[in-house]
Amino acid sequence: MEERVYLTALGEDSHRFVSESESKALVLAGLSFPEEVGFLANSDGDIIFHALCHALASLGALDPVLGPPADRLCREEGITDSRVFLELQLSQLKDLDLDYRIHHVSISLEGKRPYLYSHLARLRAAVAEVLKLRAEQVGISATSGEALTAFGRGEGMSCRVLLSGSRLAYPEEK
Repeated sequence: MEERVYLTALGEDSHRFVSESESKALVLAGLSFPEEVGFLANSDGDIIFHALCHALASLGALDPVLGPPADRLCREEGITDSRVFLELQLSQLKDLDLDYRIHHVSISLEGKRPYLYSHLARLRAAVAEVLKLRAEQVGISATSGEALTAFGRGEGMSCRVLLSGSRLAYPEEK
């Protein structure tokens, strides 16, 4: 019987909104919200996919795709879709050949705007689809932050991801 090691990983990301006069749609979990102001970022600024990238890098003790690799993709290849970055991070995890499995993802969003309650099911389904999970394995909550932070005052948004997963045990862990 294969022995598995169970792990948790934390990822976080945040971005300011572009000015109201700019025409950049908000992107969350790969879904476009064209009626909302987007994020100030080289890419689409998808804070959910970015925080997931950080959590996945932590899960596998990998260098994060976000930073110089993603900046290079944006600058040199014009790739701004954060789903590409997430798929690259997932691919690096798979390349470790330790049968990494994601069991559950918890996502917490903070921001005064937009009001996301009516979109939570769509966001959950989008995350589940890209991670190849069931929607029941993805939890998403959103809070206004009650104006206590820049996010709660509507200057941008923040996302935190807690991910639980497992991998095959190294021989010395058995």
